[in-house]
Amino acid sequence: MTAQPAPPVRDAALMAFVAVTAVDGAVTALRLGTADAWLTGVLAVVVYSALSWLARSGRTVSIWAVVVIMLINATRHLTLGGGEFMVDSGHAVEGALRLAAGGVLTWGALVVFRTRLRRDDHG
Repeated sequence: MTAQPAPPVRDAALMAFVAVTAVDGAVTALRLGTADAWLTGVLAVVVYSALSWLARSGRTVSIWAVVVIMLINATRHLTLGGGEFMVDSGHAVEGALRLAAGGVLTWGALVVFRTRLRRDDHG
């Protein structure tokens, strides 16, 4: 059985996953200003990029790992963004951006999960 190409929407979801991770890592590193924050952000982008590449090729464990990580990160962004947006009016823009990132990650997790190739699916 030959591997089928990944649907374009799954590619977009995986790229959004890595992009949100890169932006979040850069913002956190700029806010904290420490070498550890930069290293953590770079490592997250490298690991999530490799995991996304494996998920793109159809590896079952990688697909499940990406979906779980996306949902965990989406929950974090939605929780923090909702708090910043609703409670702290001085950080409403940052809260809205976090809510958008949480929405994108939730959408991406659903897309990656729905476009996986199951063993009983023969085309």
